[in-house]
Amino acid sequence: MYAKGKQARKAERGKPGVLGMESKELSSHNVHRNSELRNSRESMADEHSVEYVVCVPGGFEDLAAACIAQQLGIPVSSITPVCVPPRSDNWGANCDVSVPGHVFPGQAGVGKLLFSLPRPLDADGWRTQRMALTLLPCISALLAPIAFASGLPLTAEAVALTKQVMGAAADRWASAVRTWRHCRLEPLHAAPADDALSFRANAVRDGMHAFKSVDLAQAIGAAVHLQRRLRVDLTGFDLEVVAFLLQGELLVGINLISGKSMKCNPLSASNDL
Repeated sequence: MYAKGKQARKAERGKPGVLGMESKELSSHNVHRNSELRNSRESMADEHSVEYVVCVPGGFEDLAAACIAQQLGIPVSSITPVCVPPRSDNWGANCDVSVPGHVFPGQAGVGKLLFSLPRPLDADGWRTQRMALTLLPCISALLAPIAFASGLPLTAEAVALTKQVMGAAADRWASAVRTWRHCRLEPLHAAPADDALSFRANAVRDGMHAFKSVDLAQAIGAAVHLQRRLRVDLTGFDLEVVAFLLQGELLVGINLISGKSMKCNPLSASNDL
């Protein structure tokens, strides 16, 4: 459930760290987390590897990481939780932030795990990798990551700042689209050229924000349309750009599981209008 009817916090948080570039206004906790995340992304992003983010049940990130590592044959230490707000940001009723493994409320409170796999050399390799990913028993979403940001304010300013986040993600956008072409669930024979793709934007938002999910989705959609010159199509889209916002932690990625068919996918009904 979203935090409807609750008064948004008036105190504005610090400016966001965009793709690991921390501003001076961030707390030392967020700066430390952003620095670690930046370094881990740099080690993953090369021509020999492919980055993925999976969503898993909140509070079970450690168990899910162990399962993913075993299934995919990668070290569990290479799987990194991302977009985790400070415990003090948990607005849930009767939340005891001193209890280990606490969970944030809402759909955006799912655990988000970042990892990389070797880039396949041919179509058979991609088919094998795609099958291994879609057969993971513990995931609810599979994304090709585009952008991360930490410390976004809870005010409406965050909506405008997401456009800056997307503008700084040109390289990751190109990489995510390449991954989508090779590793989405549906057959790829009809996929158009990059500059002819259609898309829709979606948002999963939870927290004490002064704006709604539809505002965030519209900002992400406007950024993709203006910066990537892609055509908007809400029903017959080629790819879906999904934003997860949990308090001040933002993840944006391309949905790799559902393609054009969003039936039975919780991401299709996440906007609190």
